[in-house]
Amino acid sequence: MARSNVRVGIGAQIREVRMNMGLSQAAFADLLQLHKGTVAVWERDWQMPSDSALQLISRASGVFLGALKASAVECKAYAQHTGIGAST
Repeated sequence: MARSNVRVGIGAQIREVRMNMGLSQAAFADLLQLHKGTVAVWERDWQMPSDSALQLISRASGVFLGALKASAVECKAYAQHTGIGAST
């Protein structure tokens, strides 16, 4: 299958960041001082993280904030275009 047709949502990227840190969803949420269900919602692409949440993820993980924001903007645009995906 051609990878060009596969979209990776912000949720998959957040999951990868979390897993690379060796954290469970609950531990990642604790680190970010968020409810544990919030991380699960993001990872399932049911809801987009806010700008402030992306900043928290960036600071906690060392992942460049611009990369997270670019991915979030692309995912939001795709969801709006196709009518699928979560709202902000």
